[in-house]
Amino acid sequence: MSMRLTLGEFQQMAWEIAEAQGHHEGLRDLSARDQLLIRCAFLHGEVSEIADLAKKYGVEEQRLAIAHECADVFILLAELAEEYDIDLETAVLAKMAANRERPYAYGTPRERKE
Repeated sequence: MSMRLTLGEFQQMAWEIAEAQGHHEGLRDLSARDQLLIRCAFLHGEVSEIADLAKKYGVEEQRLAIAHECADVFILLAELAEEYDIDLETAVLAKMAANRERPYAYGTPRERKE
């Protein structure tokens, strides 16, 4: 199945599928803070699955499984953004523009300290 979606449409679809599958049940009874913390824990779990696959089996051997886990991360992030009325496309473009202006290797061990 091939379809073209804007990032906003993708966010909405991710949220709607999660809602239809009951993924939001129980979260609504929690504080906004706890809801966000649980959503972050879900994201962390999916990212950890990527690292675990690479660590245990190597990247080349698990490329398809890693792709599936990357998709899970992207879907959960889009759903989180939709839940909190975040325009992810605008936020990402603004962040990328800011990143372009940062010094070489910013935030890495190789960052040039002047």
